[in-house]
Amino acid sequence: MSQSIQLVYFDGKGRAEAIRLALTIGDIPFEDVRLSIDQFQEANSSGQLPLAQLPVLKIGAETLPQSMAILRYAGRLASLYPEDPFLAARVDTVLDTFQDLVAKVYRETDPEKKEASRKQIAAEDIPLAFRYLESLLQKSGSGFLVGQSLSIADLYAYTIINTLKSGILDHIPQNVLDPFPQVLALHNIVASHPKVQAWEAAHKK
Repeated sequence: MSQSIQLVYFDGKGRAEAIRLALTIGDIPFEDVRLSIDQFQEANSSGQLPLAQLPVLKIGAETLPQSMAILRYAGRLASLYPEDPFLAARVDTVLDTFQDLVAKVYRETDPEKKEASRKQIAAEDIPLAFRYLESLLQKSGSGFLVGQSLSIADLYAYTIINTLKSGILDHIPQNVLDPFPQVLALHNIVASHPKVQAWEAAHKK
């Protein structure tokens, strides 16, 4: 691209990591801008954030908010989003499934209610979402969620799986995905991608 690209987020993985990976895999040059809380507040108060949230993608003079819109845009730039309308819609179902799941995981903030909520999510919502992913992997037969090659659906799944396996989510067991062997195999495929390995080696905490 002739225009410069900046991906602006906090200094963490969160909603930006799949976007970073897509741009990296697609060899799309971008500046990985990581803001502190104070810098975020300053950017917000100065009108730089259209929806008062991160991430945003700055493309030349334009600013694009909303993480899923940015991920799809990055996927198109990197040839990681299908041109076929049906396959693109199938990728979207994966993104939307995870958006619903993430919203449920973080919805309850009351400490007394969060434990019960998270346990229900681990017992019901996570298995429902990952049974769907297993069915997509079974249909594709390629090791990838959609079609015969890597897509942003796989990258977003990879980041979600990393979070679930990390143990950072209270009351959700780290082995919650053990019943889903094809999903774990997908995680290994993405983790072994040379550009993913290089990115993660360069950004170890």
